[in-house]
Amino acid sequence: MVQKVAVYRKSAKGVEALAKRDPSLGMRLRSLLILVDGKRDVDELARMSATPAELQQSFAQLLALGMIEPLPPPATAPTGTPAAAVAPARIVTLVEAQRAAVRGLTNLLGPTADDLCLRIESARTAQELLAVIKRAEIAVRSARGAQAAATFMADMQAHRPG
Repeated sequence: MVQKVAVYRKSAKGVEALAKRDPSLGMRLRSLLILVDGKRDVDELARMSATPAELQQSFAQLLALGMIEPLPPPATAPTGTPAAAVAPARIVTLVEAQRAAVRGLTNLLGPTADDLCLRIESARTAQELLAVIKRAEIAVRSARGAQAAATFMADMQAHRPG
């Protein structure tokens, strides 16, 4: 059962399916899998979906296929501060950077970002990813303006793989 307030992330199987462009995923499931990012809850994703019933069915399929998994509730530090606030900074992996880029482009450009998202997902090195992100910046600037492009690039800088 899909929990409406739960936040889901791609499982290793889901990341692999996107990277390999698994043909068993239809376009609807692939699009939803791209949007599942470990940050948006089901309600937020539902607002981006055609119908709540369609979203529930697609989520159930992705769960059954082992492509997504729910995140555990956030832990808190002993002082009541969220654990993320006291955790040391960590290095962003290539996959995390790709997810952030796909999420950002999808939010800004919607379905018109599909080609760039596929290129981002197929990047095998940080240099390849950065080259595609520069192309994405141009697309965002063209479609949404300089401010949106600057915001996108600032987010990408925060998610730069190291």
